[in-house]
Order: sequence, then structure tokens, then C-alpha cells
Amino acid sequence: MSYLITTPPKFGRVLQVDDIYGNDSTGRPGEAPFKTVAAAVSASVSGDTIWVSPGTYNLAGGITMKDGTALRGMSTQTTTLQMTGVLGNTTLWTMGENCRLEDITLNLTSNDHHNLTGIAFPGTTSVTSKVRPSVINVNNAAAGDTPGGTSNVYGAHCSGSGSLGAASFTFNSLKGLTINVLSAGSGSKRGIYVSGPGAITTRDINLYVSGSSTSPGTFYGAEVDNSSGQVQFRTSTIFGTTADICQSSGSIQLGPGTDLVNKTAAGKNFTTYVYPTTLWYGTIGSMTNTGLTPNFSVYLMPGASTIQASQSIGGRTFYQYPDSNINYYAIQQKSVCFGLFVSSSVGPGVGNTTKVVVMKNGVDTAITGTITDGILASRYYDSSVDLAQFDKISLRCEISGATNATHDLWAQVDLF
Repeated sequence: MSYLITTPPKFGRVLQVDDIYGNDSTGRPGEAPFKTVAAAVSASVSGDTIWVSPGTYNLAGGITMKDGTALRGMSTQTTTLQMTGVLGNTTLWTMGENCRLEDITLNLTSNDHHNLTGIAFPGTTSVTSKVRPSVINVNNAAAGDTPGGTSNVYGAHCSGSGSLGAASFTFNSLKGLTINVLSAGSGSKRGIYVSGPGAITTRDINLYVSGSSTSPGTFYGAEVDNSSGQVQFRTSTIFGTTADICQSSGSIQLGPGTDLVNKTAAGKNFTTYVYPTTLWYGTIGSMTNTGLTPNFSVYLMPGASTIQASQSIGGRTFYQYPDSNINYYAIQQKSVCFGLFVSSSVGPGVGNTTKVVVMKNGVDTAITGTITDGILASRYYDSSVDLAQFDKISLRCEISGATNATHDLWAQVDLF
């Protein structure tokens, strides 16, 4: 009689997790599978990779990756790590330094108002660690809009201080992710929230942050709220019920292929690396040729025309340009007006000013630029104005002084 004795395959520094065949007591790196993710992470050391077999793994508590390790599921469709119905403030997953997480679905839910974070980036992890194709779902919408119900709910929270350098500028810490945040009540609800002075770069991600129209909280796809913090987006789609993005402080940078679904920016400024839609306005000649009385307002039209006063020639009346009656440009699709640049070839003269104001539906906005005798160019990119389809943009030119000599005035209005 003969016997066939087989030796289980060895996998070097690979720790396997298998909910069916694993055993935390006998699990060994490279040899026998663990049953739980927590046990495998606890046994890992720098340089290890954890492979998680298909299945739904219910975590007893949040997980913090060891520095220098990687964890990979088989697929976002088949490998899920979750904490459901949590009863207190919870962070599901925390990145370590120089880590990698991929092909995983993370679910974090609660029926009450608790502070929830799907994935956290402390320290310098936002520029040393990566998350690749994964899905992050954070949901406490069942808590409802109960009086006094407050919770801060984040898909990804970057509280660290990692800065961009030669090795991290095109690092793309988040790539190929879908982040869904569903919540209710008061508090901050964010797909990506940068509260620290660090930077995070992203590519090919979808952010969806939603709450009911009656919820008193703020629902932003992404927010930066630190003067040194920044987030970069490329080829990404961002949705937030309150606003798609909000640059409360620091910097939000929108690169090529990035779509703000609602075209809303919470009235804040942001930076774009794509060519924006630009409306050009111009006057040719001197404002002294308008024939209008001193200290007046006129309205510019897109394009450029020669300044002239109203006059009658051959029984026909030729009206002045710029016109003292308001005119407008109707917006064809939802947009965000995020900047104005004004310049002239000659200033208005000592003590005089020429101020250009962007108007929305006949009302002045904060977007303005002012020319003085010593300043022939002025820019404003400090806030934004949301524009719905068929909203009307006007450009009001406020002229001061009895002999305002502003010559060849040009204005550039930038829309996203």
C-alpha cells in the first residue's frame, strides 16, 4: 500500500485570509490561512502582502495597516470588509506609511448619529500610501433628520501633513475609487475631507455625497479646510447635494477630465488646470467719448466695439456703446463663474477709477476688478458664483471722475 503525502504550497511573505478554511490559531505567514483580517494584519510586518479570499468579512473593530504592508482582495465585487450598525464613533480603515490597499469594498454603516470615517490618512500617508480600485460606502442615512441629530461622515479623511515632492507629485494616492457617502441630519458630510496641512492627489475617482433636501447638514463631494491642505483631481466625477466642492481654505485643483455634476462650489474659489470657458468683453477707444455725465455705470457686451456717444446722422439715431441700459449673456448650461481679469492700455487718470463688476440676474456679485491710474490690470479669483441654465451674466462698468481717460478696456470672465 502506498500513500501520497502532499505539502501545502508556501507563499513566502504572503499572509492569506480565508473566512471558510482559515484559522487564526494555526494561521502562519506564507503557509496557512488566517480566518480574520484583523489577525492577518496583526501578524504582518513591513514587506508583507495580505491576500483576502472572496467573501464578506465582518470586522470587530477598525483596522490600522502596519507600515510597509499591502492588502489586496480578489475583486471589489467579491471581497468586502465591513462594520455595520456601529454604535459609536468609528473609523473603519486607517492607512499606515508606505502601504497599499486594493480590490476591496469597504462598508461602514450606522442607524444613529455617530462620526464615521471610511478610510483615514494620518501622518504623511496621503503621499506615501496608495489605494487602488476599491469601493468605499459610508452610510448613516437611517439616523434621519432627528432634532439635534449631528454626525460628521467622511468617505476619506486626510488629517496628515504629507507634502508633494518629486516622488509624489504624480503619485495618485487615490486611483480608481468609488466613494459613496449617504447621511442625514446636521454635521459635515464629505466624500474627501482634507483637514490637515497635507496634500492628496487623485485620479479616476467617483465621489457621491447625498442627503435629503431637508437635512440641515452640509453635503460636499470634497472639501479642503486647512490653509496648507490641498487635493488634486484628474478625470474624476464629483457630486454633492449641497455643493460638489468647497475650498474653505487651502487648495482644490481640478485637472483635465474632471466633472462637477451640479456645477456648484459653495461660493468658494478653486483652481483649474483645464481651459475654462471664457467670455471676452472689450471697448476700443477712450471712456471720455461716451458723452455720459461723470460718475456713471455702463454695461459691456461680449466681444469688442468702439466707444461712441449717441448721435443722429441722416435722421437715424446711433446709440452709444457701452450702453447705460443693462444687457446680459444667457447661460446655456449649468456653470460656475470663478474669476475675472480686467486690463486697459491707459489708466483712468489720477484720482479716478474704472471698476468692472460681474452681475448675476441683474445683481452685483463679489467678482470685481478695478483699474486705477497706477494699476492697469486687476484679477479676482477669490470666490465663485453658481450659475443655473438660463441665468443671466452682465458686466457692469462703473466709471468715476469727470474726465475718466480709461482707454481700450478688456475683461475676461472665466466659467467652469
